[in-house]
Amino acid sequence: MDKIVNYLYIDKDGVDSLVAQLCGTLETEIRVEKSNNHNGKIGAKLGLSDVISKIIKPEISTSAEVGYASKEGITSINTHENKIIQLVNNLQRTNYYFTDINEAMKNSKPDDSCFINAMIPFNTPHDFYSSNYINEIESAGYIYFEHGRKLINGDDSNARTYDTYVEKDCYYKTPQNDDRIVMSLSIEKLTGGYGFTSHMSVIIRGCKCENIPFRVLGQFRNVQNLFYQIKPYAVWLG
Repeated sequence: MDKIVNYLYIDKDGVDSLVAQLCGTLETEIRVEKSNNHNGKIGAKLGLSDVISKIIKPEISTSAEVGYASKEGITSINTHENKIIQLVNNLQRTNYYFTDINEAMKNSKPDDSCFINAMIPFNTPHDFYSSNYINEIESAGYIYFEHGRKLINGDDSNARTYDTYVEKDCYYKTPQNDDRIVMSLSIEKLTGGYGFTSHMSVIIRGCKCENIPFRVLGQFRNVQNLFYQIKPYAVWLG
């Protein structure tokens, strides 16, 4: 994580769980302390005998050097943005963390999982050009994304589905065998909402619902041959 990130999605409970498992503890606060050393002089009021002594023995001092230390502390909340950095730093030390999606697929076995921090272009079948999509995703509770198949329009102008055939095979209509990666984002965990003018909706419409350049930090699972699922913990633009 070498740059400032504007997160579109954060699974806070999921991040907390992973940090606790990898680090052994979960810090909710960060406290920084600074020590200060103070030096000064302390003196006493002089009586008549002290004045006479000072005249006879001028080397006698009525003041003394004193020193003391103090600590200043600043307590700040350990935000989930900080925890994500902590999580990535710890995952980098493991052998099940990948920053390239092709490497993740190559090293992932059926019914096995690893962690990814990779840029993946996604499509979504939701029609973000119509306000009806809001009711659709509110009913489902999530926004569905898929990588690996081409989106096409159905008979209904509002219907969008996936092309499941290879374009070059015009006679037999051979089903596609490309790798498929699916991901669902809970609408409750979107940082900027999902309204028509939200950042997420504007980005998706700007990409015409296709090849949306998301970078995803998540758990990557090989469900079965050529079919993969991501449990996202954080999503932002790649």
